[in-house]
Amino acid sequence: MLSASASSPSLVATLNDDANGPTPKGAKDATVGPARNVTTAAMKNHDRSSQTGVPATEPSRIRARHDQPSRFAIPSMHPRAEELIRTLHLEPHIEGGHYRRIYESRSRVAYGDQAARAVATSIYFLLAAGELSRWHRVDADELWHYYEGQPLELLRFDPVEGVLTRHVLGPASRESDPVFVVPAGMWQAARPLGAYTLAGCTVAPGYEYRGFALLDQAPEVARQLDALDAALLDLG
Repeated sequence: MLSASASSPSLVATLNDDANGPTPKGAKDATVGPARNVTTAAMKNHDRSSQTGVPATEPSRIRARHDQPSRFAIPSMHPRAEELIRTLHLEPHIEGGHYRRIYESRSRVAYGDQAARAVATSIYFLLAAGELSRWHRVDADELWHYYEGQPLELLRFDPVEGVLTRHVLGPASRESDPVFVVPAGMWQAARPLGAYTLAGCTVAPGYEYRGFALLDQAPEVARQLDALDAALLDLG
């Protein structure tokens, strides 16, 4: 369980809420940042041979996170979440939760220095209580859509500006929005605020695995998040 202190951002207090607890009113969006400066020399002094991909200069609490099993035990899944997994033919996702690709555009588009890729792709994405969408980055814009279940907490981190923002995806209300965009290159993590959340994720240009990265592959970003609050690494 994450804990909040007098020096911790209000975001961490929100993360400490019970997964089935209500979303605080007026907490649709929150911003934390900028992050404290990270020592450039330490960030560059990576141990490239490390099997974990974590620099030898990282604080021990960061390295331990890569070597130990997740502390988040998955409770028994809500019957509706289990039904959705069966009905929608969802499979486990590398970042957490369950998904299935439901659309890939036949139209192709050039993107940066890459060969042509689909104009857009879309998936179903389900997170049940106790599951996380771990910190990750996609090289294209990602549009989240709320479909069913309880609201979903989305964290977005801009490593250039060092700014962390919090958003709630859910039914249209004062506390949540049914659509949210994560621009290309920004880091994101998510967790359900109740028993389960069924969402959709559309990526444009279309998602390709080579444009995807987890926090294990970005120790510099892990250091920035740790500088904001070490509890954020628990979402990695």
